[in-house]
Amino acid sequence: MSELNTTAIQQDRIKLDMINLLTSDDPELYLLNSNNDYVYPTTNTQLLHHPLHSKVLMDKAIIENVPVVVYLPSMNIDTRNGESILDFIIRKTEN
Repeated sequence: MSELNTTAIQQDRIKLDMINLLTSDDPELYLLNSNNDYVYPTTNTQLLHHPLHSKVLMDKAIIENVPVVVYLPSMNIDTRNGESILDFIIRKTEN
């Protein structure tokens, strides 16, 4: 995980920061993270797919008034109201 702190990676992280790129004109989000536990990450996979990443995106979407559907069972967050990812895709593509 030491390569995550190189100068090149830090510069890329600033340019590609999806949190700061999320704005009020973005489409509705569906955030699902049911395969990763809410624990301190010790591997790259745990770090890159941590539930807190989805939680931060959810919080930013709410601030920007971007509609968001969220399923983070390890954090006890579920705003799906029974809508699966497939239902979401169908709903979004039918309009």
